Parts: sequence; C-alpha cells; structure tokens
Amino acid sequence: MYLSDRDLQWAREQRLLIVDPPPEPKDIGPTSIDLHLDSVDEAKVWDLTMLKEYNQIHGLGDKPFIRLGTFDYKKLAGQYLTRPDKDKSKLVYRMGDEIVVKPSGFLLWQTKPQAGVRQGCCHLIVPGSCRPITRRDGSSETSAAPRRGRA
Repeated sequence: MYLSDRDLQWAREQRLLIVDPPPEPKDIGPTSIDLHLDSVDEAKVWDLTMLKEYNQIHGLGDKPFIRLGTFDYKKLAGQYLTRPDKDKSKLVYRMGDEIVVKPSGFLLWQTKPQAGVRQGCCHLIVPGSCRPITRRDGSSETSAAPRRGRA
C-alpha cells in the first residue's frame, strides 16, 4: 500500500504511523518518509564463521544461515552481530567513517528515528506484517517491526 504525503502526514498526526523524532518536512516525499541512518558505529554484520559453528553445534548443518522463527534474536544477535572491521577482503568493511558493502554483502544498520505503526495499523506498511516490536528503551508493543531506510 502506498500512502501519499498528505496521508503520511495524517497518519503521523493520528499516531497511526510513528516516527520519533518526527521527520523534517524535506524528508517527507510523495509516497515515503526518508529515515536517516544512525552513526557508523551502529552498523553491524553477522560473524559468518561463528554462525557456521553455531549451526554445526546445534545440528543445523554447516551453512551460516538462520532459520527464521527458530531462535532467540536478542541472544543470537548479541553473540554473532559484530561491527564491520577494516579488512577489505571481506564482503562488508569499514573505511574511516564509511561502510563498504560489496555484492552479496549483508549489513544491518539502525536508523536514528524509531519508526513503526500502532497496534492494528500494520497494513499501513505491509499487509499482514504485524509482529511485536521492541524499542531501544526496552518497552514493546504489537506493531510492525521498525523499518530501516524508508517507511
């Protein structure tokens, strides 16, 4: 579903669509809200070697993949998400204040604002996408997962 800039503004005013802190007017486009990335220190990559070992130990094969719905994200992320290092041979690496992502690389990077929707309004982002969300302060509600990039 696409919302016009007027619909996005209305949804924000009604607190159906949550972007906190609110975006600047220049960040609201005809059908999107631009979200800004947090500091470069917040960028994360999966430690694929450790994930491979985890999967082998738990009888999940020898590939570095995650089966959705079969793990505790907070526990797994705490152990296997790391900051990109400066090794240019890797698919994702840090170069000063920049992150380089090569083809087939995968990077997680949080946005400065929190973005989501109120309970029962998940259809504003993607039909059928409602699930619990946890905020940085540890509180949570049933909603759409915070979006990264564009809301």
